Amino acid sequence: MISLKRLENDAKNARLKQGVNAVLSTLDDWQLRAQVRGFGFDTQSSNTRLNMGACTLIERALGTDLVWIARKHRVFEVMLSDVFSVAFRTSSGPDVALFKRFQKQWPFINREVFTPASDDLLISDDMRRLRDELLVYYGDAMKSQQPKDDYLELLHLTWTFLGGAPGSCVKFRAPGAMHHARWMAKAIYSLKIYMFQDQFVLTAAEKKGVTDISLFVALIYSRYWNEAPVAERAPLNDARLLAQIQAYPHGAIGNAAAKAFHRHLWYFSEYLVGLDFFDDRVDAVVKKEMVKNLQHLLKPKALKRLEGGKFNHQSTLDTFVTQRTAELFDVLVSNGQERATSFLVK
Repeated sequence: MISLKRLENDAKNARLKQGVNAVLSTLDDWQLRAQVRGFGFDTQSSNTRLNMGACTLIERALGTDLVWIARKHRVFEVMLSDVFSVAFRTSSGPDVALFKRFQKQWPFINREVFTPASDDLLISDDMRRLRDELLVYYGDAMKSQQPKDDYLELLHLTWTFLGGAPGSCVKFRAPGAMHHARWMAKAIYSLKIYMFQDQFVLTAAEKKGVTDISLFVALIYSRYWNEAPVAERAPLNDARLLAQIQAYPHGAIGNAAAKAFHRHLWYFSEYLVGLDFFDDRVDAVVKKEMVKNLQHLLKPKALKRLEGGKFNHQSTLDTFVTQRTAELFDVLVSNGQERATSFLVK
């Protein structure tokens, strides 16, 4: 007797192998196998499983260590989903019941009357400092980066939530799709519900959940989500994010975020920490130590991501650099290690 679970697993494995074979076949058609130095990927388990994930199978077939470049938006999707599950009991269906109620109420809401975050929600000096800093950041990001659609809406909502639009006319978009696959809905809906809570009936538990999510999104999440596509900022941003969520005063929320993110420490690998060479926020003293550490012997095993339990918040990023880090330059440009010599001297 064969279980349904086994049949499902066999089907998944068959699809996985089919996808891997398609990648390898394409590389052969274009005669590119010898040129591959790394690849980008989403971080679902079908790609990242240690022994039978797509990334491992491709790397094994090519017979060489590759630089694994994880897609950071997917990582932030996982973190927000885990934080949301702590704040709310989500439904098993595709829609969140609270969001459906709010969507039905939307036509009757006066959008000119909204409530930003009150000062008493900012229970520490760090939270108040972050609020002031992020009001400037979100305002500048909307002007200089020209984001669109959901990306612009989330930045605008976090800026408004933190008090960036006092007494001005603010335009709010009607609530859109809310299914779990549209992960930004969790942040966008929560911020809107908080700001219009005086015109919408909430239970005490719902109000607490909306408040907790909105604070986390505005003070921690949105900035790092917004910078996820900027590769050279990834290692330092991840270090700062982990430090902030570890110190976050709402313990359950911070713990959920930290637990999720500790499963995705891709940018502390020996390879990708080298992106810090190109981050103008990293002090020259740290970069000099990184250059020195390029002489350190590489670790016996090329870990694709740092194991969560081994991350020390007090460590500086140069401590992750080894001889293997220099291989990143070959991913960025042909003969990269040779061409980086003069750059590293400076």
